[in-house]
Amino acid sequence: MEETTTKTIAYEYAFLLKIGTDVADLKAILTKHGAQIVSEGPIVDLQLAYPIAKQGTAQFGYFGITLDQASGEDPMQDPLQDIARETELSENVLRTLVVKPPKAPKQKERKAESKLRRKDEKEEMIPKVDRMDNLSNEKLEETLEEILK
Repeated sequence: MEETTTKTIAYEYAFLLKIGTDVADLKAILTKHGAQIVSEGPIVDLQLAYPIAKQGTAQFGYFGITLDQASGEDPMQDPLQDIARETELSENVLRTLVVKPPKAPKQKERKAESKLRRKDEKEEMIPKVDRMDNLSNEKLEETLEEILK
């Protein structure tokens, strides 16, 4: 038998709902399929650029969710697909978008980046001055004449 290990994956779940729709309906769909709502953005009424399902305005919001995915599990039983299928059947959900946020850089990479950034900042702060030792009156006069031409 194959061992199954569970891995929790974070997603951002953005949505457009019909005006007047209760967000609790969408939350129920998400939790029904095993999603845990970690964070919640504000729900904002907005004017759409073009009508969606004959609606000119909609409520926009987003959730931070996590889903447990078992390795070795049947790929046809993806909870995201189940959620998408059920929200498509809902009359009140106009659009959804699921995004997997980018991974945070590892600690070593962040240290290297900050070290390079500090080095660049130090170099920018140091004024670049030519050596005055190799200047002569003749060179200065030539440069002055070139400028005055």
